[in-house]
Amino acid sequence: LFRSNSRRDIFETLTKYAFPLSNNLIFFAFQNEEKFSENGWSVYQPVSEYHRQGVPNDKWRITFINKKYELCDTYPPLIVVPHEASDQYLRKVAVFRSRNRIPVLSWYHKENECVITRCSQPLVGMSGKRNKDDEKYLDMISDANGKSAKLTIFDARPRSEE
Repeated sequence: LFRSNSRRDIFETLTKYAFPLSNNLIFFAFQNEEKFSENGWSVYQPVSEYHRQGVPNDKWRITFINKKYELCDTYPPLIVVPHEASDQYLRKVAVFRSRNRIPVLSWYHKENECVITRCSQPLVGMSGKRNKDDEKYLDMISDANGKSAKLTIFDARPRSEE
C-alpha cells in the first residue's frame, strides 16, 4: 500500500483512497464480498442486555411505550424507567422535555444499584417554569438509584460563546 515510509507518500496514499472518485477508483464498500453467518440487525438484543445488567427488578421496569416511536422519535422502541412510573405518567412527564426525551435508564450497576440515565433538558423557558410531574419523576429516579441518596445531574450541552 505504501511505497515508502516518507510522510509525503503516506499523505498521497491516504488522500487517494479517501477521495476515490477524484482518483478514478471505485468505492471500497462495493468490492466487499465478505459474508457473515449472523444477521447484523439481530446481534444486539436489548431485553437480553438489560437482563444481563439485572433489569427489570423491583426498582426499574422495561416498557414498550415507545414501540411505534410515538413518545419520542429519537429513543428506541423499549426503554427502562422507574418501576413506579406508569406509562400514562411518562406521557405527562414527556410534555415538559425537549422532543419528549424523558430521563431513561442507560446503565445499571448490579452490585450497588447505581444508575446512569439520559434525557434532554426540561422546557423551563425564560420564565423558569417548573413542572411537578417532571420533578416527581426525578425523585422516582433518585429513589431507584441504589444505595445513593444523591442525584447528580450533568448538563452536557455546549456552552455558548460569551
